[in-house]
Amino acid sequence: MNSLWENIKKGVSEFYASAAERTDELAKVGVRKFDIVGIRRNIGHEMAELGGRVYHMIVEEKNKDVADDSDVKKSVKSIKRLAALLKDKEDEIEEIQKTARGKKASKPE
Repeated sequence: MNSLWENIKKGVSEFYASAAERTDELAKVGVRKFDIVGIRRNIGHEMAELGGRVYHMIVEEKNKDVADDSDVKKSVKSIKRLAALLKDKEDEIEEIQKTARGKKASKPE
C-alpha cells in the first residue's frame, strides 16, 4: 500500500509532466499563430498594392486589360504563395492540437 506521501509525490510528478506537455503544445501553437499574423499582414499589403495598381491602370492609363500587366501578375503570384503558406501554418496548428488530443486520450487514468 502506498503511503500518503508517495501518492502526493506521484500526483505532483504527473501534474508537472502534464503541465510541461501542455506548455510545449501552447508554445508551438503560439509561434505558428504569430507567423499567421505576419502572413495575413503581408497578404493585406499585397492586396493593397494590387488594388492600387489596378486602380491606376483603369483610371490613369485607361487600360482595361489588367490581367496581362506584369506587376499585377507578380502581386497575384505573391498572394497565392502567401495564401498557401497561411494554409500550411493553419494545418500545422491543427496537427499539433490533434497530436496533443491523441496523447491525452491514450494516457491511462
